[in-house]
Amino acid sequence: MHKSINLTLNSKYIKKYINGYPLLEKESIRNWDLVEQEGTIINLFDTQKKFIVKGYYGKQNKGYGWVLSFKQNESSIFISILAIINNIT
Repeated sequence: MHKSINLTLNSKYIKKYINGYPLLEKESIRNWDLVEQEGTIINLFDTQKKFIVKGYYGKQNKGYGWVLSFKQNESSIFISILAIINNIT
């Protein structure tokens, strides 16, 4: 499985994600350049290193991935499925 990576949200998007917005947008994240492969699990933080959401990177028609969890240590079925897929490919 790809390791998870910590990224920083641009401050004007933080409230949007806290309120449940599910699509990860390119302009919402400061350091996309740190992500090398689609399928990578990403932990998104504010500029003070406070956890906001967990998601995965995968280019979509309208975005760069999806939010998977609003809890840092939660393991969802989606994360488990991505782990299986990434081990196969």
